[in-house]
Amino acid sequence: KRTFPKKWVYTIKEGERGHKRYKARLVVKGFAQKLGIDFGEIFSPVVKMTSIHTILSLFAAEDLHLEHLDVKTDFLH
Repeated sequence: KRTFPKKWVYTIKEGERGHKRYKARLVVKGFAQKLGIDFGEIFSPVVKMTSIHTILSLFAAEDLHLEHLDVKTDFLH
């Protein structure tokens, strides 16, 4: 097995009151992968709408308050 090249991605986000948040994440340069060596197939997990509807129905049935849904995605650079 081999390791993939990585790099740090830095961002500065400005808040509502003018304060700055510094964020960093380590990403893998996925374009360096080779079919048959590093992976056999490619897929992307996707949530089904029925799953989202079920979760929202449970919140409604239990009279729970939902602030927001946070969906994070990972990017290969």
